[in-house]
Amino acid sequence: MRREETERYFMIEQGHWCNQGRRAVVRAWIRRCRPLAPGEVHVDVGAFAGVMVLEMSGEGLSFGVEPSPEGLAMARRAGAASRLVRGRAEDLPLADHSAAVVTCMDGYQMARHGRAGAALTT
Repeated sequence: MRREETERYFMIEQGHWCNQGRRAVVRAWIRRCRPLAPGEVHVDVGAFAGVMVLEMSGEGLSFGVEPSPEGLAMARRAGAASRLVRGRAEDLPLADHSAAVVTCMDGYQMARHGRAGAALTT
């Protein structure tokens, strides 16, 4: 992504009503269908700036996985850098079966077809 595209996406991710609403619906669904107990892990794959991770911070242990240096730079701006790790969907940096809840708010839309897409749908 070019710098100006990254900046625009960052502003949209944080403040656009559609993204805010989508995150609110997902958080409500998690609280209703699979609430996180203290110590249980939530991971957001393709977390970009980590907005979903920050919003889930009161729900168990929340962290994000982001492959792009641009996304990680935006996470520093959003205050989420300590909760994000660099990684890819097809090779998540966590042990099998260690996450109670996995979200992929934007990563699925951005993932190339192939291994990443398959990793997110299995």
